[in-house]
Amino acid sequence: MPGWVWVVLACFFVAMLAFGALFAFRHAKSAVRTIKPMIGRAQEKLARAKEQEPEEVDSLDPIFVRPLDAAIDEYAAAHADILARKDERRQRHADAWARWFRFNEE
Repeated sequence: MPGWVWVVLACFFVAMLAFGALFAFRHAKSAVRTIKPMIGRAQEKLARAKEQEPEEVDSLDPIFVRPLDAAIDEYAAAHADILARKDERRQRHADAWARWFRFNEE
């Protein structure tokens, strides 16, 4: 391969390296311009959150550190909600079948 080809390839390599660096710099600058307002808003929200005093809520404590009666009551209430939702779903299903049965009978 002639020597001048190596010079052309080296110039091409340096040019592509420079264009790549310019491309990366421009996109990084654009990203910083886009992210800067978001960071400001996040800092404002975090500052407001730090100003608020946390409330003492017993229900946020893990279930294993609360008295057993509280855990039993909470489980019973949750299970009752589940059974109520299942009954509502069964009732809607039965109502739909009843409507379809009456529709077919007419």
